Amino acid sequence: RVMERVVVPAAAILEMARAAAGALFPDGVPVVEDLVLQSPLVLPESAGVELQLLAEQQEDEEVARFRLCSRAAGSKDRWATHAGGQLRCEAEMGVPDVNLAELRRRCPQLLEIGPLYQAFEDRGLHYGLAFQTLIELRAGENEVLAVLRLPSAAENESYPLHPALLDGALQALAGAMPALDEGTFLPFAVAHYQGQSIASELLAHARWRLQTDGEPSADITLLDHAGRVLG
Repeated sequence: RVMERVVVPAAAILEMARAAAGALFPDGVPVVEDLVLQSPLVLPESAGVELQLLAEQQEDEEVARFRLCSRAAGSKDRWATHAGGQLRCEAEMGVPDVNLAELRRRCPQLLEIGPLYQAFEDRGLHYGLAFQTLIELRAGENEVLAVLRLPSAAENESYPLHPALLDGALQALAGAMPALDEGTFLPFAVAHYQGQSIASELLAHARWRLQTDGEPSADITLLDHAGRVLG
């Protein structure tokens, strides 16, 4: 919940887009690019919502453009657009393994998880048990390293990449980013994301910076416990 409203997490929308890329381009690693979240997807308390993800690909292009839309279940209302971007694939991840020992050396400060989730509550971000995936969080200079584990409440849900794990990476970033110490911020754009099937436990490494306009920007890498890049 965000400010007492049930909002579909950006991570869930990103996973929808990644799944669509995988369906359109089944022979490679799915890639989502230039994803822009145009408006929050708010779920009503007592009514259903219809969703549709529309993807269009020209015959001579290796990229598909998509948009995610919603409207109240059973209604004839005009579809509201919440997100859009591009889908494609790459032959393989093509990213070298990461030295986890070096990352831990650069992120020596161990942060407490309980107070972090309480701080989220104070900002109006209410995470249910299924989305409390942070197990360990280490901070360094403009970077964090987190261990994420899918809670038992979400283990029976079938996702190649469960949105709660990706959301946990964003939680780790928000919890340690000095620029986000005050106020409530939600991600609104993803320049590039690629990923593959991921286990129920992983690591997330994030590095952030402030752009010239003062807006925060970050790079997030998902890893297994051997340092292999998963997304």
